[in-house]
Amino acid sequence: MSIARQIFAPSQTPGQDSGLVCDRHYDRSREPGPVTIAIADERPLLLQGLRTAFPAPRFHVVAACTETEPLLRTIRRERPDLVVVDIALPGISGLGVLKAIRAEDLPTRVVMLTDRFDIPDIASAIREGAFGVVLKRATAQDLLACIEAVAAGSSWIQPEVAKFAMESILGSRLRGELKPVTLTARERDIVGLVSSGRRNKEIAYDLQITEGTVKMHLHTVFRKLGVTSRTELALKNKSQGSWAEYRRASVEDWRNA
Repeated sequence: MSIARQIFAPSQTPGQDSGLVCDRHYDRSREPGPVTIAIADERPLLLQGLRTAFPAPRFHVVAACTETEPLLRTIRRERPDLVVVDIALPGISGLGVLKAIRAEDLPTRVVMLTDRFDIPDIASAIREGAFGVVLKRATAQDLLACIEAVAAGSSWIQPEVAKFAMESILGSRLRGELKPVTLTARERDIVGLVSSGRRNKEIAYDLQITEGTVKMHLHTVFRKLGVTSRTELALKNKSQGSWAEYRRASVEDWRNA
């Protein structure tokens, strides 16, 4: 059963607040620990169903919005762990929300929902740093798998679109038409840790270098590989399976040196 039928099916008749642009219900007395999520779709009925997809105590939905500006205000104020947003949300769009989060260096990770198999839009979302992309016709299990992966620091792209998104993003690089790129051992270490969902501060701790050095290496890696986001870097890394064994060995060897 698709998300639209299983997740977004409304569980009750909408009340007087069903037309609110942003419905906040944040209980500050709750016990710490749940993954905090903001959700956004232009259809209030779908928001009601989507909210039920994230059960307590594992998840806590801090806001449900139908437009981009209230969503951004909520993200800036509440700093939720994740935001699940329709890529075509009215206003500046879900892509605009993603760009704003990245420009303001907010910690919230973005999962895009889309009801269209629109590879250019999906590729743009990945380039801009979306951690997840889920089609609305996907199953509830796929949505939860995505949320769990992103909450753990990894990226998750709908399997049926990942191949096409990578081809759109990487173009001829996937077909080997360009000269291979050479990364240093340290750069490969960092690529591997980024791909496993580690943040810059955690990478710095793992490799016993400064966070500034990590950022410098990432800037060089992004330039060499022609990528613009950590998710795009992870996809590129996935396409280079020959790095995997060396990457694991080099990180472990360096730690034990």
